[in-house]
Parts: sequence; structure tokens; C-alpha cells
Amino acid sequence: MKLLWHTTEWVGVTVLFFIALYPVLFGEKWGTVTLLLPLVPILTYQPSFDKYQVLGLSSQIWNEHRRIIVTVFAVVAMAGTAARQGWWALAVYAAALAWALWREPTPTRTGYSTTPLGIASKLGRFPPTLDAQAVYRRQVRMWVLVVVFLAINVVLSLMSTLWGPMEFIAFIAWVFFAFFSSQPMGMLRDTLRDYVTLGGTRRRWASMTAMTGLIPILGCAAVGLALSFWGNTIEVAAGITAIAAVTVPGLTYLEFLEKRTLGVFVAYLLGIAVLVWLFAQGYVSAAVGMFISLGIYAVWAVTLPMYARRISSLWEKGLAGWLGMK
Repeated sequence: MKLLWHTTEWVGVTVLFFIALYPVLFGEKWGTVTLLLPLVPILTYQPSFDKYQVLGLSSQIWNEHRRIIVTVFAVVAMAGTAARQGWWALAVYAAALAWALWREPTPTRTGYSTTPLGIASKLGRFPPTLDAQAVYRRQVRMWVLVVVFLAINVVLSLMSTLWGPMEFIAFIAWVFFAFFSSQPMGMLRDTLRDYVTLGGTRRRWASMTAMTGLIPILGCAAVGLALSFWGNTIEVAAGITAIAAVTVPGLTYLEFLEKRTLGVFVAYLLGIAVLVWLFAQGYVSAAVGMFISLGIYAVWAVTLPMYARRISSLWEKGLAGWLGMK
């Protein structure tokens, strides 16, 4: 499974997300054609063979991974169809899955002159620079995963309103998401330590971290806007965006919490407490709270270079390591 994880493409993850979102996306327009559309990835999906060729893996392993992925596609599609009570389509999905598991397509091989080898194969889509590889690549991937998992959990929660058994699955998914949301803390410490060790400055790391921190904010805003199109008010989108805007600084302050940075963390907690009290008392709306939260994020981004210089426990394991999160 670890090998499958490292060879999985973003295309497959995107297709899986779309299939999970599919029943909610079409709403009342659910019909025969929409029931059969998920058959396309089940019948045709084939991952790229480039990574397998670089690692010296055979087409048999590639086919095994392809079968696992299309099986996941089919199971998720069946769950969404059952939630819409399209029982007749389950047999069609099962037949399509059986054919996809039976067939053994031949992967397209790439010539060695165009295949990335050695260190270059580990650089991903980011350029081979210190900034890109030590900071941007790791932080962007982590924040994108957080947003993707959040979107999947929202879809599962919406599906639970249509199909009772999905409530337990949605609850377990949110529990896992709560644990996964703590992973960026260790990532922040690792990127700062590695970047400084390789010759980078804390000020430069702070500016890049403030830039990548916008990813969860924009992602949560997109999820909130999508929810507003399905019967929720725009206040929901504002609330989700506000939570994301104050969570990113909070994770940073928690991970680098020490005697020299304790005052900053206390000031942050006081600011959050005041914001929550104002919202609970009805003095500010969710939209106003969102702008206040974005202001808190802006203050954090501006002061992060000074905060980074105060960190003295850079080579310790940090809160994430102490809690066993990395």
C-alpha cells in the first residue's frame, strides 16, 4: 500500500473527489444519464506508467494498482447511487467493475531519454531551487491535502443527510481530519529547520510561509461558497473562511511555543477570545468576523519574520513531535 501511495497521481485523486461529490452536485437533476457517467473512469482509468518505469516496476504491479483504484472508484460511486436510491445502477457498476478487474491493458512505456532519472525524479513539479524544494513544495502539498480532506468530509456530511448509514462514516472521517489537521505543525518546523540548515534565512522562510498559508484560506472559502449554492447561507462561507484564517497562525504559535514566544501566543489567544465573544453576543456578523480574522492573519504574516528570529528551539522536536504527530 505504501508503494501505491507513492505512485498515485493527482488525476486519480481528483476523479475520486468528483465521484464522491457527484450525487450532491447534481441534486434534483439526478437521472439515468447522471447515474451512468461514473462508469467512464471505472472503465477507462489507467495511471501513468512513468513512475513505475523509473522504479523498475513491472506492468503486473501497475495493473494491480489500477485494479485497486478502479475498485475504490466503483465503491464510492455505488455508495452515492445508493444514497439516491438508484438501485438498478448498482448492478451496472458491478458489471463494469468486473470487466475492469478482468482486463489487463498494456501500459504505455516512455523512452529512457525522456524519463526523469535519479534526483530529478524526486523534485516533483517544483523547480530545483532551495526555496521551492525545502519550503514551497512541502508546504503547498500539505495545505492542499488539508483542503482536499476537508472537501471530502463536507461531501460525506452532506451525503449523510440523504442516507442514514453515512452518518457514522462522516463522523469517523471528521475524527481522522482532526488528527490530520495537526500535521502542518510538524511540517512548519521541519521546513524552517531544513531551510536554515541549507543556508536560507528565517526572514525568507517567513515570507514564503505567509504566502503558502493563503492556500487553506482560499480553499476553505471555495468550499464555503460551494455550500452556499446548496441551500446554505453566505454566512457559512464567511465562517469557514474566518476559522481557516485564524487556524494557520494558531498552528504556527503552538508548534514553536516556548518561553520566548509565550507572550505572542497569549496575545493571540486573547484576540481570538474577544472575537468569539463579540460573535456570540451578536455584536459582529460572520462576514465581519471573517474580515477581522483576515486582519489577524495579516498581522501574523507581517510579524512572522520577527517571530521566527525569536525561535530558539529550532532543532528540538516541537509540540507535534512531543504529541507523537510526526
